[in-house]
Amino acid sequence: MTLVRAAGVPAAAAAQNDPTANPFVMRPGVVVDPAAGRLYMMNPQGGIDAVEIASGKLLWTTAAAAKPLAAYDHRLAAQAEQSRGSNGLPIALLDTRSGLVESTITVPAASGAMPSINDGMGSSSTLEASFGQQGLLIWWTLASREISGILSAEPPPEHKNSGAALINLTTHRVTILTAAQAAAKINSVRPSAKAPRLTGTEALYFLPQQADGFFVSLTLGPSDAGTPVTLRRWSANTRAPLPDVDLGHGYAAWAVSADNACFLITKIATGNVVGSTDYLWVIYALASGERLADIRLAQPATTFFVRNGLLVYSVTPRAFRRSRSWQRDPLQLRAVSLKSGDEIWRRTLRETGYRGPTIPRS
Repeated sequence: MTLVRAAGVPAAAAAQNDPTANPFVMRPGVVVDPAAGRLYMMNPQGGIDAVEIASGKLLWTTAAAAKPLAAYDHRLAAQAEQSRGSNGLPIALLDTRSGLVESTITVPAASGAMPSINDGMGSSSTLEASFGQQGLLIWWTLASREISGILSAEPPPEHKNSGAALINLTTHRVTILTAAQAAAKINSVRPSAKAPRLTGTEALYFLPQQADGFFVSLTLGPSDAGTPVTLRRWSANTRAPLPDVDLGHGYAAWAVSADNACFLITKIATGNVVGSTDYLWVIYALASGERLADIRLAQPATTFFVRNGLLVYSVTPRAFRRSRSWQRDPLQLRAVSLKSGDEIWRRTLRETGYRGPTIPRS
């Protein structure tokens, strides 16, 4: 990678160094705890690794659980692999300081099916969790589609079912929630999908998206001017507009950081020495609109966060040709210094998407 420009750590970035920052999910299977300076990630062997953010050092590893879900205080909730013959969902509570299992709680399969960690042919599932005053809230969605080798004018219908449960962390009692109860509790722990009532929202590229204490969107200029892009911001508390940020011209993709502290916009850069495409990442602090860094990477816009001068981002699997042979990058987390542009560490994540055989078309 090549560093195009990196600013010094501005005052706005100091807010990201707050030791009381809440844990957050970077992507499914990766939970970040900024206060502890570590993250918990699925490893390719089917377990969980605790990794120091600053160095990439392995702090502990466990095979007792497979997928981190949420962290709070010194506890990590994680999904464990279902044992053969089991019809419940095992949730492990780990001590984040050691990785030792405090307890394992089985959630009954009230709907007859529970989310799995790996996707299957024509099936997938999601599982999320949040710690709260009443305990650990978990909710899931299962999706399946009939797979056939017969061509059809329309894709087969997708079947979905979902569920939710509340786990008392003292008694370990599991309460299966009704659809109405689940919706109310889930809406209380994540931002509403409804568009907010804001002033000056004409000609926005997408509906304002909530990012921590802000709502953000983009405005695109006329294409004959090279498509200038402006970052629009509003206070989430007062709904008042904040100063616009000129993002320049020619950008094609955007993303809000996983911790809702930064905004990323990217564009295609010139090819690199091995003939593949590079992308220019330009990162801004949402609180001030300050430009934190410009970095050239081989990865387009993806999930990321910035912490203590490091950009941590996920790398999607890809195949590329180098020195007359095909090579493959697995699903990874990588950390890059905003000051030097040097890669500090990389770690491979477990891939859970279906990669098996498919039914031939007839």
